Amino acid sequence: MNPFNSITVYKVFDILHISTPSWTLKTKRHKYNEESPPREATSFSLNDISVPEPKIRVGLPTGVTTNGINNTDINNVNYVNYNHVRQPPDPCKELEERILWLWKKVWLGLYQVDDMNGPYHYERIEALYLGAGLTRTYRVGELKVLNRHFFEYSRNHGILGLKLYKDLSSQKLQSVVEILEAYEKEIPNLERLYTILREGQLALYEEDGFGGYNAQIHQTQRKYLSIAEPLEKRLLHYDARMDVLIMDMHDEAMRLHAFNPGLRKGLHVHQRVFANGV
Repeated sequence: MNPFNSITVYKVFDILHISTPSWTLKTKRHKYNEESPPREATSFSLNDISVPEPKIRVGLPTGVTTNGINNTDINNVNYVNYNHVRQPPDPCKELEERILWLWKKVWLGLYQVDDMNGPYHYERIEALYLGAGLTRTYRVGELKVLNRHFFEYSRNHGILGLKLYKDLSSQKLQSVVEILEAYEKEIPNLERLYTILREGQLALYEEDGFGGYNAQIHQTQRKYLSIAEPLEKRLLHYDARMDVLIMDMHDEAMRLHAFNPGLRKGLHVHQRVFANGV
């Protein structure tokens, strides 16, 4: 037996803290006596030394094995925490959230002030209109199109009649978003009308009539109608487009939920937006 291999074996035993077997002493004695070593000593090699490996079960949490020995590195490869896997975005859900946000902004920007219990823009515009010396002629530009109320169903056209149903197509929802965005662009125009009418408010006058106020009234009316007439025409067109879309969504919901009457009712958007009354 090669002395170098014998020394190597001793070193391995020292590292692994394995007690020296009895045959090693015999091996040295046989060497010095020039006798052949036992057969079992010559067949021993480092490959015969085995260290038990921990059993890893795929899918166990990090650091946990079947025999109680941790092996974090291997488990990180095999274990997937599905609670943290990001789900793909739902385009229809995102469109619905966009619709609710736009609807509230448009409603409070064009129709009602503050919340569902506040005054209406139409009533305020009418008061300012009369306070500026203008008279009602029931012509286009007097913004009757803004006269919408929650509890007067005969006037529930346009966005106030908008309903959403379960499982509507993304195409229908996208069309709703586009029309609401068109309404949204008209909010600054209504704010300009507020400014014109407030600036044109007449002061208290004497018994001899308006006198020199006629020129001021004429100027206020001209400024007002230059914005209000096209604004009302556009809003009437948006209302008509919205009414047609509401019919189309209703028909689609009837087909989708032909065997589930509970889902065919839908829910008005204002009921979702003002679910808590504000």
